[in-house]
Amino acid sequence: MPPKEETTRISIDEKPIAQVAELSAVPESNAIDGTMAEAVQQLTDAIMAFGKALAESLRLVVDAIVDTFKNIVDVFRNAWSEYKDESIRSVATPRQWHLYKHGRPRVRKKWRKQLLKKAIKVQRGGGKN
Repeated sequence: MPPKEETTRISIDEKPIAQVAELSAVPESNAIDGTMAEAVQQLTDAIMAFGKALAESLRLVVDAIVDTFKNIVDVFRNAWSEYKDESIRSVATPRQWHLYKHGRPRVRKKWRKQLLKKAIKVQRGGGKN
């Protein structure tokens, strides 16, 4: 049986690389000797170890990303009420501010909505009124 050749082609940074391997002793599919079985077992063990190490390192990266997003949400949640009050304060008259802060619940809601609309309009460049 003549030796077989196998060509592997890959490209790195758009540069093609070809590797030709001569397969002189191709094992038959029904007969694997002890050395081939050991090599296959070592390869399997190495792949399993690599997979476990990769999974562990990715777990650390994913945990760090999740913690970062939790922190961003917490910061936004804590800062929103202060930002909203400052925006409203910048467009409200003293009477409107007083009613927004000290009125009955329905009155507070009414002024909060009205003043937020006004603050958004001012921030978008629509004027003070």
